Amino acid sequence: MKKTHFTLILCFICFYSVSQNTRDVFIHDSISSKIEYAILKKNILKLEGQSGGYEPDFKYRLLNSSFTHNDILFFKKELSLLVEKYGFNVAYMSGDEKYYNAIMKGDLSKWFKKMYLKCHTKWLKNNFEKQIDLRILNELAMKDQLVNSYAANVSQIPGLDSIQKERNMELLSSYFYKNASTLHNVSLKYHNLPTAKSFALVQNGYGIVTIHNLQAKANYDNYWTLFYPYYKKAYLKDQIDYMIFRNYDNLSYLHYGYQVFGLISIKNIPDHWKSNDEIPIKDPDFAKKIKSEFKWY
Repeated sequence: MKKTHFTLILCFICFYSVSQNTRDVFIHDSISSKIEYAILKKNILKLEGQSGGYEPDFKYRLLNSSFTHNDILFFKKELSLLVEKYGFNVAYMSGDEKYYNAIMKGDLSKWFKKMYLKCHTKWLKNNFEKQIDLRILNELAMKDQLVNSYAANVSQIPGLDSIQKERNMELLSSYFYKNASTLHNVSLKYHNLPTAKSFALVQNGYGIVTIHNLQAKANYDNYWTLFYPYYKKAYLKDQIDYMIFRNYDNLSYLHYGYQVFGLISIKNIPDHWKSNDEIPIKDPDFAKKIKSEFKWY
């Protein structure tokens, strides 16, 4: 297995999908695309109006922009909601947030401390048992990156032969799967993929755990067997978008030369990764059934 297998997805995820539902199209065109703050804010509020529910992940990502654009009333309102309803936690801040200094020791610190103590206590009252699992989830990305960096350094040691390098990548894949098992244990415990809507806001997202397990061919099938039921359930409840299914197709093509959900087109694949003139679908009947169930068009 080549080291590049753990970075290819960064290129693949830029490709436009063959099928999406109405919600996915709106997110792709009106939220994920680079647009100016006022329009982005308006579109997120519009999405909430269409879905009839709060969008904690998008609101969390919007905090930096609302602060830097001096939309302070909106910033205060959203941060308060994220603390009280979704478990935003000071302990999981990186210190690099645009608003960090303002709320911790600047002009907003007096307001923030009072609000945080009040709202965080409310969240704890309703979610006390989630604290350890929330910490575990917030640590997954750091654990992944530490071992990935270590393995990358080992692979550069002069004199390593191909067998030793291959063994290094096997051990790395095994560690990636341990992180996946940790994530699965939390999912199993709560009978849901732990998203902001179903569990709590995970400020240090664990998406890299998913990416690395799908990129590791040795983990690919087992990982998907564990998590597909949770992804499907979360998607049908609008807790995630379709990106995980598209990334699964991307890596299926890379590993096996076919796709499963029919979400990618050969015209989007770089020439040096193309193995044929089209991307066959593994099971057309399954893909057709899912397309109908997920309302992809």
